[in-house]
Order: sequence, then C-alpha cells, then structure tokens
Amino acid sequence: MATRTAVDPAPTSAANTQKILSSEFTDSRPTPPPRVLADRASAWRNSNVPTLHAENVKLRDRFGGDWGRAFKSAREELDRRKIFALVGARGTGKTQLAACLLAELVMRDQTVQYSVAADLFSKIRASYSSPESKSEYDIVQNLISYGGLVIDELHESKGSEHESRILTGLVDRRYGRLRHTILISNQTAEDFERLVGPSVVSRMQEIGMLIECSWPSFRNAGAE
Repeated sequence: MATRTAVDPAPTSAANTQKILSSEFTDSRPTPPPRVLADRASAWRNSNVPTLHAENVKLRDRFGGDWGRAFKSAREELDRRKIFALVGARGTGKTQLAACLLAELVMRDQTVQYSVAADLFSKIRASYSSPESKSEYDIVQNLISYGGLVIDELHESKGSEHESRILTGLVDRRYGRLRHTILISNQTAEDFERLVGPSVVSRMQEIGMLIECSWPSFRNAGAE
C-alpha cells in the first residue's frame, strides 16, 4: 500500500499538528490545553504513519463516495468496536482509511502506531539470533501498549504457523485490554479470514468490524 516512509518531523508545532489532525468533525470540539496539544503532537510524530497518508488525514471529512461513507461508519463505531479489518483490492485507500482512524484516536488522546506485517515478523525473527535485538516478548509488549495499532499488508505475510501464533497472540492481548487494532490486507474477506485464523475471526465477530473496500479506486472518492 504505497510508501512506507515515516512521518516527517515537521511540523513540530503542537498547534500545527492539531490542525493536521483536526477535521470538520473535530474542529467543533473545544481547544484542549497546551499540554494535551503537545502530547497529541508527540503521539502523531511517533506513529510511523506514512508521510503521504499522514498529510491527507486533514481531508478525511472531504472525501466522498464509498470511501467517505466507510470512514464515517468506522469512526462512529470506534467506541464500540475494537478490531477493524480493511480488505479488498489495491488502490482503494485502505491505508489512508486506517491513518484517518488513527488520527481520530490521537484526538481522543491515545498513542498509536503504524506497522507493516513483513517488517514486524522480520524484526521478531531477527530477535532470535541477535542478542543485541529486543526480544520477541519486548517487541510484542511494546505493540500491545499502543491505544491504536495498524498492521498493514498482511497479504504479504507467509501465513506460517509462527506468524499465525504471533498475530493471534498480539490481537488477543490487545482485545483483552480493549485497544484498537486495525488489520489491512489486499484480499477478499474469505481469504483474509483463512489467513488470520479462527481465533482472530471470533474476536472480530464479538467486537470487530470488517470493511470490504470494493469501490473502484480511492482516487475516485474525490475531495468534495
């Protein structure tokens, strides 16, 4: 899903970051105190959301079409739903949708993190052979700590028993703490469910939401 470049450090101003995170929906809220603004700016700078998607979050209430309706529906469910799966073909704006949901969580004073499945699993595998690397336990515990976590490009994972165990354990522990997890895959809903396995699917049926991104292209959503 597009670039994996981390968020640029600019803008460093908490007020400027607030403008990026804000939208027509959030602008109506009272301006928070400086300490809260600073915490939100820090959370967003450290989120690892790709730069392109991070810059576009301010437009999230201007995108129309099916993408806009899917985003608004997911946002309305943030309080009730904790696991979101965004599935469908390439180019439908799944990563952008996830980035916008992370922005909403930061506006609710949560820490968030964007990750790519292949990088995550590779980092954990490297921890087994390098004593200088963080352990699998430390890596997973860190990912559990975020209020909102995106795991992108799950379709690129090997689907091995090892990766399945890690994903299931991570989702399960975050589920137990009622923290938001967003899973993204360029697959059909059926193929995605086979990939993540029955445990994750069961958790989703309880407090999750699967969004099939079946519209032609995110570019066709347009800023209204």
